[in-house]
Amino acid sequence: VALQTLPLFAVQAISASSIAVTVLLAAIVLGSRPTKRQLLAMGVLALGLVALAVSAAPDDPRRVGTRFAVGMWVAVGVVAGLGVLAPRLARGDRAAVLLGAVSGLGYGGTAICARALEADGSLVNVLEDPLTWALLLHGALGIAFFAAALERGSVSVATASQYGAEVLVPSLIGLVFLGDRAREGRVGLAVAGFVLTLAGALALALASSAEEGAPHPAGPAPA
Repeated sequence: VALQTLPLFAVQAISASSIAVTVLLAAIVLGSRPTKRQLLAMGVLALGLVALAVSAAPDDPRRVGTRFAVGMWVAVGVVAGLGVLAPRLARGDRAAVLLGAVSGLGYGGTAICARALEADGSLVNVLEDPLTWALLLHGALGIAFFAAALERGSVSVATASQYGAEVLVPSLIGLVFLGDRAREGRVGLAVAGFVLTLAGALALALASSAEEGAPHPAGPAPA
């Protein structure tokens, strides 16, 4: 729904920032105290989100033709091929980086399809659009390859590489092909907000994963 009215660079960056919600919920529900690195990353995120909120121009996407839909279906095969090839090229955290990035491309493909989808609101129209089915396949590949990344390496590198691909590639495609833009006179602010939000999300992902992996002092077992 968000992608039908807001540019990809804004929605994808804001989506990556949702990791801050996880950290805050952990503090409220589990009683875990955020570290200084996490708090700093969330502060950077907040600045980036405010900048994006006031600079992104709400607008319908540019209409795309059959070639674009064919391209998204070709991208399904490309993402699948890269995901199969990645574990053969590297091991451990390097494999997690590659698979995390491929997963991000899958999720990014989902976002691109959702942004480009031209539906009149009826279920039949949505089901008849080839982008709908490409969207579902991209999402399935994103889930599968992120799970594969977590099996081979640390959560931090898999998540960070996923966020990078998931945000950067769709944002570029949205600007080039779908008419995404910033408000007039606020391009610089949009760029700053995008960079701050992505950097904050990546830093928070790395800081949170490092915190989870750190050893904790032994204590009495909870009742």
